[in-house]
Amino acid sequence: MAAASALGNLGDTRAVQPLIKALEDEYWNVKASAASALGNLGDIRAVRPLIKALGEDEYAFARLAAASALSKLGEKKWVNIVKGDSEDYERLGNSGDRRAVEPLIRALSDKDFNVRRNAASALGNLSDKRAIKPLIKAYKNDNDKNVKIAIVNAVKKLQGK
Repeated sequence: MAAASALGNLGDTRAVQPLIKALEDEYWNVKASAASALGNLGDIRAVRPLIKALGEDEYAFARLAAASALSKLGEKKWVNIVKGDSEDYERLGNSGDRRAVEPLIRALSDKDFNVRRNAASALGNLSDKRAIKPLIKAYKNDNDKNVKIAIVNAVKKLQGK
């Protein structure tokens, strides 16, 4: 955690790749520190990995840090979308930003049924057909009735039905 902060404060863009890798760490505080450091470095190579962290990370603090970092990198809308709750995924879907598709697909396997349900709905709102196959796979693997309903509705939306 301290190492990530130190790397961000140094201002050396050689730290970007190690910090991007740290976004995948198992500890939320390391992820949050890496996200903040990436925001401080100001290198646009961090934009896509930070957007990925918005939808993938189960930890609210890590998602909030990623949104804040994106704001520093000129992607200001994310701080209005990511609030650190299970509704983050729905707001990602309503953002209209197709860069959120892959993170939302990953959120379909989250342990929280609310996250899975909201991710499915969000994918339907983004109107990106890349989500159809992952949604069908998630339908087969999920046991929650409300998640399944959200998935069916999303697939129908994506198929124009």
